[in-house]
Amino acid sequence: MPPTLRPPRPSAAQKAEAFRRLERAVAAHPDDPKARYNLALMLLERGRRDAARGHLEAALRREPSFAPASFALGRLAEEDGDLAAAARLLSTAATAPAFAVQARFVLAGVLAAMGRLPEAAALYAWVIEQKPPTPAPYFRLASLMIEVDANDALAAADAGLARFPNIADLHTLRGQALQLLRRPDDAVAALRRAIAIDP
Repeated sequence: MPPTLRPPRPSAAQKAEAFRRLERAVAAHPDDPKARYNLALMLLERGRRDAARGHLEAALRREPSFAPASFALGRLAEEDGDLAAAARLLSTAATAPAFAVQARFVLAGVLAAMGRLPEAAALYAWVIEQKPPTPAPYFRLASLMIEVDANDALAAADAGLARFPNIADLHTLRGQALQLLRRPDDAVAALRRAIAIDP
């Protein structure tokens, strides 16, 4: 099979020119939330978080339901430890179909960090129902439930392994749940499987 053709990565000069164009676009159209959002992403790539935040906030002032800006600001708030703001912004982003899965997945982690475990578990379960292309929601749900309900943790790990059978962390969580359920032989088998996948 021939190798997959990928578009060439932009050079530093091309990135710099794209950045200048976005700056000019925002200067010419300061009320354009999409231009501000795109400029904010480039600023974040350059480590200029405060400048990026300013553009994202301006985008939301212009268009309060603009999900990309809500999501990006929610992630920034999460990174800064402002969980209440992160939850509010991510909840707004989650109402947009294009951001629903991604925003609810991140929101679930924020709610878990706030101690709102049932809400977090419900969001992880919803994300799993959407058949995500990654085992992360299964792992997060199983991790969340391991101290709450070992049966639910086992169910989440098993559901994840049905789709992603070679994820060592899911086998490990499965083993922990089985140990809590006093099924030591099954727990050992699960943990041995995890070690075989990732020594």
